[in-house]
Amino acid sequence: MKKHQAAFRTAEELDWETAIALEDDREDYRGIRYRAMDLIDIPVYALTFTERGKKI
Repeated sequence: MKKHQAAFRTAEELDWETAIALEDDREDYRGIRYRAMDLIDIPVYALTFTERGKKI
């Protein structure tokens, strides 16, 4: 996330109850990847993630 100037702690603030998460199938990522959007303060953040077991 350093590449995008956001911290992992910002991603931890994502509210999974209100977030919109959709599968990202734009490319073959060799696994399922998701894009999630939610309001985290200002500005609005978009998060792309992959599930790894019970971890994200």
